Amino acid sequence: GLFSNIFVAMAGRPISTMGSSMTLALFLLLLLFLALAMFAEARSFRSRIIYGALAILFAFVIFLTETRAALLGLATGLFFFLGWYPTQHKKYVLVLKGLLLAVFLAGAGMFLAANTLSSPPPMLKRLQFETLLRDTRFAAWEVTIKALQERPLLGYGPENFSVGFDKHYDPALPGMDRIRVGTLESWWD
Repeated sequence: GLFSNIFVAMAGRPISTMGSSMTLALFLLLLLFLALAMFAEARSFRSRIIYGALAILFAFVIFLTETRAALLGLATGLFFFLGWYPTQHKKYVLVLKGLLLAVFLAGAGMFLAANTLSSPPPMLKRLQFETLLRDTRFAAWEVTIKALQERPLLGYGPENFSVGFDKHYDPALPGMDRIRVGTLESWWD
């Protein structure tokens, strides 16, 4: 089509001109908290509507990207934002604490639904225990722990992690055969 040289399709997940869905989600995560802070400090009704709509749009796109790192960052950021937002009004403190509880319950519910439903939605499948344990990250962490145990104090030096990783690499680890090199979606996503 018209934008085929600009946008590269990625299996149903939204992307941007900046890169993969993970780049988009992390960029919007920063803007989301800025929009929430501006919403909380806005004085006019029109400004509150604009900043609130932007925050909802950013959160919606973050959920569409299905990026676990951004969802974890969103949950952690909301925990701190809602739990420690500086305000003098008792009413706002109660509302913020209630929102904090709602965010926690929603996250726990999504994780529970992903692991108990027989056929969860595609976004929740990425939160299943089986999917997480087959992930290449866990295999890489196992190799990393062995490398860190060998040199716990100073490690292998700056930019030399690959030396320890290559020394303790085991191709029999699960998921190491599924690393897609050269695609926009990296194994860190």
